[in-house]
Amino acid sequence: MNIDEFLKKAEADEKLANEFKAAASADRLNEFFKSHSIDTTKEDFLKYVQEYARNNTELSDEELGAVAGGNNNVFMLFTAKLFCANH
Repeated sequence: MNIDEFLKKAEADEKLANEFKAAASADRLNEFFKSHSIDTTKEDFLKYVQEYARNNTELSDEELGAVAGGNNNVFMLFTAKLFCANH
């Protein structure tokens, strides 16, 4: 499963989304991705987040700068916004 497929699945599956959030908080994303057969790494996912943030006007300049700097709190903010985007 690629990143886009995972995000769509996580958006519809609260349990999976919570597992992802817990893994991100514990800095265990690589293990999470591997255990769920998601074809990415933490580093590649962060690059995906950065690219998404560059193209998404919902993030402030400060949030965008923090994502580019790898700030984990903003990473969590990004994922929360992403999962709640359609709600």
